[in-house]
Amino acid sequence: MKTVSVSKGCFAFKGKVKRVKSEDFIDVNDNENAKFCLNGHKKTWSQVNEKFRKLQSNMVKNLFESMFDYIASCHSDFNLDIASSKGKKSARANEIPTAVLITGVNTPDHAVMFSSLIQMLQNNVSPLVASLSSKTCTTSRSTIRQVLNQILEQSSSWHFEDDDDADEEEEEGEQSSNSHVYTKQSPCTLNTLANWYSNKYKKTEDSPSPKKKKCLSDRPSLIRPNHPSIIFVFEDLESFAIRPLQDFISMCSYYLSRLPIIFIFGVATTLTAIHSSLPKTISSLLCMEKFQAPAPSEYLTRLLNEVVMTTDVPFKLGPKVFEYLLDTFLFHNFSILNFMKGFQFSILDHFFSFPFSYLCVTEDNSKTISKMLASANPEQIRQIPSFMKYVEMCPARKQKCLLLNDKLLKGEVEILIQQIHDYHKNFFPILICLHSLVGKLPKYPLGKQLRELYVLCLKNPIYETEAYSESMNLLTFLAKDELQKTLNQCQTKLLEMSLPEALCYIPDMICNFLEKLQKLDDASFEDSSSSEDESNASEQTVLPKRTNLHNLRKTLQEMEKKKKKMTRYEKLSAEILSFLNETFRKFLLCPMTLPLHEVFYYDCISTLRECLAACPRAVLQKALSNPHHYLQCSCCESEPGVILPSYPDICVAYKLHLECGRLINLYDWLQSFVTVVDENNEDEKSKKSDKLLQARFIQSVAELQYLGFIKPTRQKTDHVARLTWGNC
Repeated sequence: MKTVSVSKGCFAFKGKVKRVKSEDFIDVNDNENAKFCLNGHKKTWSQVNEKFRKLQSNMVKNLFESMFDYIASCHSDFNLDIASSKGKKSARANEIPTAVLITGVNTPDHAVMFSSLIQMLQNNVSPLVASLSSKTCTTSRSTIRQVLNQILEQSSSWHFEDDDDADEEEEEGEQSSNSHVYTKQSPCTLNTLANWYSNKYKKTEDSPSPKKKKCLSDRPSLIRPNHPSIIFVFEDLESFAIRPLQDFISMCSYYLSRLPIIFIFGVATTLTAIHSSLPKTISSLLCMEKFQAPAPSEYLTRLLNEVVMTTDVPFKLGPKVFEYLLDTFLFHNFSILNFMKGFQFSILDHFFSFPFSYLCVTEDNSKTISKMLASANPEQIRQIPSFMKYVEMCPARKQKCLLLNDKLLKGEVEILIQQIHDYHKNFFPILICLHSLVGKLPKYPLGKQLRELYVLCLKNPIYETEAYSESMNLLTFLAKDELQKTLNQCQTKLLEMSLPEALCYIPDMICNFLEKLQKLDDASFEDSSSSEDESNASEQTVLPKRTNLHNLRKTLQEMEKKKKKMTRYEKLSAEILSFLNETFRKFLLCPMTLPLHEVFYYDCISTLRECLAACPRAVLQKALSNPHHYLQCSCCESEPGVILPSYPDICVAYKLHLECGRLINLYDWLQSFVTVVDENNEDEKSKKSDKLLQARFIQSVAELQYLGFIKPTRQKTDHVARLTWGNC
């Protein structure tokens, strides 16, 4: 249904949008530290963005390669010879090769995926690629128009690497055959595309030039310049109108003998969505092959392992920010792009809000910290919360030096920064080691994924939590084979990483424990356990048959004091768990307890939530009820409940509509609006001023309707209905 509005006119004026650069946020000429912050932001984001781009290409590399192989195998025997095509038409199946790409529900990421897919198709498979979306392909005619416009424009840029003279001769030859050249006056049908394709590629089949043959041999095997395939990419197949889609598939099937057509369907849910939307007569014309895109959760895991939980990137997310971005991804959008936008904003806000963020550099560049600290304000360093706690814990003599000696203070800052780098090098390998031990325990006390364990480590010391104690207790109940398997996995993951010197002894100790486990004698274990059971049974028979409650309790307490003899496996298992427990307590410290952790960790959740999860209704109500908050105009500043004539018209209309009930009389609303806006109420108004005020009122009402505050109603012709309640 068309929207019925109070105002029928809509005028748009395109203005020049100036892009804001990071240099515009601060004046880098006034402060030397501001330059360091700007350079640090650029380096950090370029490093993160480069890793993200590589991850994107690696994740879809295998998917696209298998899809390209399938597309290249289709229409391999295609021939433009009319006689042979007619002879093969009856023998060939009229099924269109179709690659069904299951993209998943993360719709914000689909645009990037399909843009890279189309670009790689044009570079590696065929230049004749058309991208079709449900917004532009509402009818069959509009779909064919999109196909003709895109394919004929793209094909002009695809040419063989010949001399310029050869290209000019080909262009003159194509212009001479006016019957097959596509122009604006040509009919918008697939027959036009078939004639153009036959005219363009029939020459290369009949008599290719020697230079072209040489160029063909240099191209990859997937490219067939003589008969390139025509690929139609449907980005959002489930949103297409059913009838135009059916007609287009039927027409493409009819022209399959003249055009090597291939479909690529982008499906967000499952393959059954195609069969449920298309009838059997149409779906039988498609020869479908399924291709599954990587799951968003798998994408996130790779991203966190390669960008967030690594020592390569010095910038880290705090517990609140990391958990917020993680929950937004898992419970709301499943979008990697939105996660990266939040990560990018965190980097931006960190480097332009914290004065010593320029110290967030990699360990390779830590030698330049002394130069950066030359112009730093020592008093600002002393006011950092974590550094204040560190000074309070130092001896009295060192406290005095740190508070009075600026040179010693800056030297101590360099030492603390280096300690954080060493902490990160030790923290992440031990974190992976702990996850390999507890990642498959029953009920997952410390989480199933590594990211869940990382969040717990960011919040508090992991060894002080109840979940950690429960996990260590569960490890004591592991059988010998299960413990060996778990230790083998832990050792394998540690050996795959480049460990620092402080952790090199851990794989050797695990290997030593594995050798001891293999040497255990299971028979002695069973004999000792059976003998202990017999001794316990004999002790139980010593208890008197008749006794009072006091003597029974005393006897039981004495029996509990007698320690049960541990088996060889239990002793070894306790030794292994004791070693691991000491290792975790030594290296898995909470990063929020480290001095100067604010340099590396960003944890301002309020700013991030305000920018990424805005509340448009609250913001609109605040702007309309208090325009001075945004306009910063002295004439608009007033007390609550007062309506000034200097307010913008929409603010006046909004405040007046708050005084009404569910239905608002437009005439009464207009009179109130005129009373407030017109400063010369006592004088007689001219017709010109009346029309001007009415036009301003109608424009304000139309804007309020567009924002969703009111709507027309059929209950009363001269009334509008109010849609929102409450005031900001």
